[in-house]
Amino acid sequence: MDAARALLPLLLLATASFAQQTITIPPGRATTEGESEITPFIPWYSIGGQGRYQWLSGENRGPAIAGIAKLEMRRDGKSGAGFYPARTTDLEVVMAHTNAAAPSTVFADNYKGKVSTVVLPRRTLDLPDHSANVGMPAPWTVVILFDVPFSYNGTDDLLVEMSCLNTSPTGGYSLDAEDGVPVRSAHPDYVDPAGKCTTTMGSFEIFAPMTNFGFVNGEVRLGLFAMGAPAGQAGVLCLGLGDPNSTFDGRLCAPLRTSLDVTVPVTSANTTGWIGSPMHPLVLSFPDPQTTVRLRAQFAVLDTSRQPPMLPVALSDAVTWTVSSKGVLLATVWNDISATATAGQVVTRFVPVMRLTY
Repeated sequence: MDAARALLPLLLLATASFAQQTITIPPGRATTEGESEITPFIPWYSIGGQGRYQWLSGENRGPAIAGIAKLEMRRDGKSGAGFYPARTTDLEVVMAHTNAAAPSTVFADNYKGKVSTVVLPRRTLDLPDHSANVGMPAPWTVVILFDVPFSYNGTDDLLVEMSCLNTSPTGGYSLDAEDGVPVRSAHPDYVDPAGKCTTTMGSFEIFAPMTNFGFVNGEVRLGLFAMGAPAGQAGVLCLGLGDPNSTFDGRLCAPLRTSLDVTVPVTSANTTGWIGSPMHPLVLSFPDPQTTVRLRAQFAVLDTSRQPPMLPVALSDAVTWTVSSKGVLLATVWNDISATATAGQVVTRFVPVMRLTY
């Protein structure tokens, strides 16, 4: 009995040592779907089967984190099923501290102090099939265990780099992702372009051109238009912050992708089925949010050709406008030609949602 009591503190200490914690890039995405999707902007996509990618996050500053030993990614849950077969790739993973506000096209220049850690020396990694849509958010199916843990100081920004060789097969591979947002800007992401109804006027498609965006006199202005709606019918532009992603048990001809927080009455053109046009879009105005807001938009128009049990409504595909006055520091540096490239291109988008375990 005395020996058992003596061992108890050691057992508790051992149990605590195995307790694992996680963070996500960007924060808050453990159980929340990212706002974007990537299929080509990943190192195991390129036709040549090799590439080098860096992802920079300025959103994770906080407490220092020692011993990051695992990285995970997941399929995008917003898009429908696609052809994203399983594959193998010879992968190397590097982590470093960085400055996400000033990404360089030169890969080595993004390592703060020119210091980086090869957390996974190159080896063959099996990537699972991502063809099936398994909901939002998808499970963490891409799992990469590090040979060398990485310790994050919490005061600089985080960099994750992957390079690959001999990827087979190549081609698109769906991953959940987030986009960086420059200060005072906006960008649209089309949500599952295949998720739209077909009417007598063709495919019911929504358009959200960047030319119709602006901050004007303390307001945000967005322009939207659509084509392919049932001609000469009443409808609404549906706006919301949430995404029900529901066809109401198959009674809608496309999934509803907005939570209907606000509806704006519209009428489609009598002969063309257009709602607005590139030259004369439907313009929305609202106060500058002074933060980052993601607004989902989708058109719904009366369609009497739908027979019960279908609801007499046609839906366009949907778009998510990310409007920011604050900025979100995320960036991608990529080269899809060589795993040993010294330089690439910089975009502030297409950063995969990642979970790091320590």
